[in-house]
Amino acid sequence: MRAWSDVERVLHRIWTLDAGRDDEASVHADTVRTVPPLIELVASSAADMEDRGRAALLLGLIAEGHGAAAAECRAEIRKGMRTYLDALVRNRKRDGLVAALFYLLAHFPEDTRTILDVLGARFDEGNPAFAQMRRVFDPPSTLRRVGSVEELTASTLAEMGARAVATLPLVSVTPGDLGEQSAPSSAAGLAQRLMEDRALVKLYESHVRPQFLRVMGGNWADHLSPGDEDAYIMQAPSPAPGPVLDLACGTGRWTRVLAGKVGAERVVGLDLSWPMLAESRALLRNVAFVRGNALRLPFADGVLGGANCFNALQVLPDPEGVVREIGRCLRKDAVLTCFSFRRAPRGVYRYFQSRFERAAKVRSFREEDIRAWLTDAGMAAPDFSGPDLCLFFTARKSV
Repeated sequence: MRAWSDVERVLHRIWTLDAGRDDEASVHADTVRTVPPLIELVASSAADMEDRGRAALLLGLIAEGHGAAAAECRAEIRKGMRTYLDALVRNRKRDGLVAALFYLLAHFPEDTRTILDVLGARFDEGNPAFAQMRRVFDPPSTLRRVGSVEELTASTLAEMGARAVATLPLVSVTPGDLGEQSAPSSAAGLAQRLMEDRALVKLYESHVRPQFLRVMGGNWADHLSPGDEDAYIMQAPSPAPGPVLDLACGTGRWTRVLAGKVGAERVVGLDLSWPMLAESRALLRNVAFVRGNALRLPFADGVLGGANCFNALQVLPDPEGVVREIGRCLRKDAVLTCFSFRRAPRGVYRYFQSRFERAAKVRSFREEDIRAWLTDAGMAAPDFSGPDLCLFFTARKSV
């Protein structure tokens, strides 16, 4: 039986992030030799639970790796199916091991019947990892309406892997600088299409957004609460005279906070999604709402007294252009408040964050990039804050 400390020493030879891409990884000719010892570690009742979970997580990473040895590795991993199922049945209350094992099992839809026959009587949809594994095997019709099976599978696997990493911290397999990231397509992605679906908009605040915060913001321990989000807006400097824009207002979650701070008569909510605007209007009948494009705001130069853009910049196709457009519309001394997400350092968590970004067509940010965009838009560079990968900043129009 190989201890995790032994595995850790050869990680870079087992699974390696591809150069310049954070969402692709390769396995190597020797990787297949490491699979049996990893399966043995998962099976060992004498091993530490976290080590067993890390071994299961690494097996999942190898199962979705690329390269000439990928098919052989996957076939070797599949030989341990009975071990993974037995480990789940025997350790149902070990959250880290359970999350990693479900992530691993989700790579084998060809074994759906066997997996569900063993686990169906022992887990239910109340277990998030079990529910996600079932969604990988058979995405529900409500999700098929808004995304391809490939998008849904990739985003769900990324979420499952991120959950396992957060529960079982894994060393950064590929240390070094942050990798490059391709810009999402200008076409509407999975995240945007979710916001256009009337049924899913109803579940946005209760289900969709919390999961998004966990994957993109690393908010698995709930270090950021809804109350913290509201408090950031309320404690920010007061806006200048004039209308205050809630950009990409969604269901009106923060439009209501802004209205409570400056008065409903001063607030304008703008979004591209009709279903989102319908929810906002039902919530706040005294606020003006308009459907519009964040890159072509329907305001003259220098008229807005303030702007808010919460949990939206990462979805917009040209965030630099959006910041520039906000700067055009703000008057001198007006304040912008924003909440989005930091890019994780290059490594295993960044791999999952990046795969989720590519599937959903969203992005995370480097702080230095946002500082440069703000400066170019005539706004003073802010201080950044926020727990984990959650990113808050306030900027003031200086010219």
